[in-house]
Amino acid sequence: MSRISRNILLSTPIIALAALGAQGAAAQSSGFYMDGTVRANYTSGSTGEFWGLSTIDLGYDAAAAGGGNWGIEADILAFAFDTGLEAGYRASVYYDTDYGRFTVGMPKGPLGDYVETPTFAGSGMMQLEGSMIFGGVLDMLSFDASSPVVGVRYDSRPGDFSYGMSVTTLLGSGTPIYAAAAAYKNGNYTLSGGVESIDGDLGASLTLKGDFDKFSALLAVGSPAAFGSGAMYYDAELAYDAMDNLTLTAGVVGGGTSANIAPYAGAEYTFMENGMAGLSVIGGSNTVYEAYVGWDFSFGG
Repeated sequence: MSRISRNILLSTPIIALAALGAQGAAAQSSGFYMDGTVRANYTSGSTGEFWGLSTIDLGYDAAAAGGGNWGIEADILAFAFDTGLEAGYRASVYYDTDYGRFTVGMPKGPLGDYVETPTFAGSGMMQLEGSMIFGGVLDMLSFDASSPVVGVRYDSRPGDFSYGMSVTTLLGSGTPIYAAAAAYKNGNYTLSGGVESIDGDLGASLTLKGDFDKFSALLAVGSPAAFGSGAMYYDAELAYDAMDNLTLTAGVVGGGTSANIAPYAGAEYTFMENGMAGLSVIGGSNTVYEAYVGWDFSFGG
């Protein structure tokens, strides 16, 4: 089973680290890899703010090197704001069998890997919030260095159906965290969803995505466990590839205890295959504009 990657935003303070790591990864024998994205954002507000976050996925896949069915994965996440840089990490070991993949250590959250989440027209601020609303909160919890999430996870991909489940706990607390997610792809459509249970609070999400030539559409509904209120959120999003390198996106997100509604729109231009630059606007009670530039990278494997 190939490694599962996510599109996560990153910031300029990590570009140097990524470049150094890329050279090291490229020099390693087959089986070692490093994936990630570097991205810097400017979000409007009372004073405006430059910010970002970074993630680098490092690992060793023994099967790719002809050495067995096991592997090691490690993720580094860093938030960068005017006040400084905060970083966290996660590491785990996996073993692939005919029945699926078993992971032990600090595994990723299943919802984050299987549930299709909105792009929010490229807004990094909204992607961070939306990832918790529709993609679960386990991934964010697992990067709390003071109380990391540890446990086990199981994944399987029979045909067009894929699913994963995990049992974890906050180290030192003994509080169990249960999570499960699945995705089913049929032609142009992907149906995905998942559930999380954290200290008695239950969260769930369900999304339907359709891809058609130059168009894609997404409908999502979620009730995140992190908020513990049972409030429902929803999102409807449409993206159009206006040109080979230009994607236009528009959508609306709403819900919560106050039933707020916020329309959004944006444009993203890609260059040199891995580069990206975009603008987005989020409406609602306070209009927020965001500009960003970033770069995807992938080495080894």
